[in-house]
Parts: sequence; structure tokens; C-alpha cells
Amino acid sequence: MSVTYPAPHPSVAAPLLAAVDSLLNRPETLDMGVYYDTDPVCGTTLCLCGQLVTNHYASLAMPVPADVVKTNSWSSAARAITALTVEECSRLFHTIDWPEPFRTRYRAADAALSDLYHVFRRQTDSPMDFPMDQWTDRERAAYRKVAMRRVHILADRVDAFLYSDDHA
Repeated sequence: MSVTYPAPHPSVAAPLLAAVDSLLNRPETLDMGVYYDTDPVCGTTLCLCGQLVTNHYASLAMPVPADVVKTNSWSSAARAITALTVEECSRLFHTIDWPEPFRTRYRAADAALSDLYHVFRRQTDSPMDFPMDQWTDRERAAYRKVAMRRVHILADRVDAFLYSDDHA
């Protein structure tokens, strides 16, 4: 017997799916370990929560409020935008709280991306960060392909959250 779950509320689904779409367009910016950061390698990196909040304020033609950035209250801002609970935010925004197999799949893809970066850096004997603008087209394409894998795992996690009893 098949179980049917109700469709998620648009105030939850629309911003989450828009954030995933943004990350699909720039997969190298995804880093589920930070809400929002300026990374010397990839430029701006952010997690699902950071992308959701950034998209919301961009749609209003406003910068993210300074207090959100200063106090690192990205999750609170996401809750205000979507009406997600604290527990739901944790299950979405913290990979340690993701159910299997999403957690293991994301960690493996994240480790592969890190390994790839370190291979590129060793090729240049650079002790410092190796900014993407100094990479060859082949290196960028390889990195993007592996980064895209992480975003697809994130997209699967969001879909599972939205279209199961995980959000109920």
C-alpha cells in the first residue's frame, strides 16, 4: 500500500526549491558547513539556509540585514521567511541531522571535492589557497562536476523533506 503525503505549504516549498535552483546554477558555491562566507578559493560560499535567506532579500532588492550576518542568525531568518520550526531547520540545514542515506552520500561527495582541490593545489606546489580563477578550464570542469554531485544530493534531501512526513 502506498502512502500519500500532503503537498508542502508554498511558503516552505517555494523558497527551498528556489535556493536549490540557485545552487544548481553555481554548484561550486555550496558549502553546508557555513551559512555565508567569502572564500578565497571559490568566492562566496553558502549553505542551503544562507542561499534561502540571500535569495529572499535579493528578491526584495535589499541586502541581507547586518544583524543576520553579524549575529550569525541565518537559521532564525530562514524560519521567519518560511515558518519552518527549529527542528525542521535542523533537519534541513545541518547535515549531521540528515537521515541516511543523504548524510553519508553528502559527506562522501564533500570529501571527494576536498580531495580534488588538494590534488590541484599540490600540482602548483602552492602552500596557500589556490583561487579558482587560476585553475585551468579542465580543473574547473572537474571541480564543478563533483560539486554538482553535492547539490544533487542536497536537492534529493530537500525533496525528501518536502514530500514525505519529515516536515509534518
